[in-house]
Amino acid sequence: MAAAASSIASIAGIVGSVTQIVGTMDEAQSRASAMKYNASVAASDAKIAEKAKGIELHKSRTARRKLLARQNAVIAASGRDYSGSPLDLIARSESEALLDESIIRLNADIKIGKLYGQATLDRGSAKAALNLGRAKAGRQLFSFSSKFAMKYVDEAKEKADEAKKKADKGGDE
Repeated sequence: MAAAASSIASIAGIVGSVTQIVGTMDEAQSRASAMKYNASVAASDAKIAEKAKGIELHKSRTARRKLLARQNAVIAASGRDYSGSPLDLIARSESEALLDESIIRLNADIKIGKLYGQATLDRGSAKAALNLGRAKAGRQLFSFSSKFAMKYVDEAKEKADEAKKKADKGGDE
């Protein structure tokens, strides 16, 4: 009866440990999947930001061309020549518009870099989550194995001690 109870307890321990190990791996897979999803979202956002950068630059160039065309039209309509102040105005407008485009490009590049960086970080975190899950599962497996082995070592010692006591009693009689 005691042997049957011990066997049932051992089987229950094995099932519990396997369930715990499987749960650990499932948790790691879930975390990794979430991080992979976050990485794909960040990469997608970076691609969208690249397209938005192109659109913003196009809008800026179009506005610059319109402004310069208006200035040229006003100067031409006034009958003045393009020297002095009118030329300075056009040059300043052109340089300010080019500076605005550079700022648009820089800000967009910073945003794109951050998004691609986040995607890379999330992919690395996904790998780390899987590795951590494997390590935890391995630790749980070794912990269970050592407890299981120690139980049988202890039982073997008890049996050996009982056999020795019987042998000592038999020799004393």
